Amino acid sequence: MHRAYNKHGFFSFAESGTRELRCMQHGESEINTLCRVLEVSKREIQTREGKKKVIVHGIIADDTAKLPFVSGEEREELVKDNVVLIENAYARRWKGLLTLYTGKDTTVRVIEEDIGY
Repeated sequence: MHRAYNKHGFFSFAESGTRELRCMQHGESEINTLCRVLEVSKREIQTREGKKKVIVHGIIADDTAKLPFVSGEEREELVKDNVVLIENAYARRWKGLLTLYTGKDTTVRVIEEDIGY
């Protein structure tokens, strides 16, 4: 379930469907969205435990907005110009900018339809 925002900022819980990027709010979870990957890059970081880990970050877009995304896992679906369905993601602010995060429970599927954003 996700929060569906109504007029004047009130929200109600609604069944999970795909959401537009412009409707996402800080702190939301269980987000499903259909978008195109515009930019992708990988970076190696060091965790607090001292292990090295590769994260994937970039920009996604739909017909309403562009947002940065961060994936803690390398995913073969996150390739430039792929149209993907991201399920069970969450939104947080990073350096003041709303960012979509994918966790270990997030699924990412490539959609074969060509959707122009």
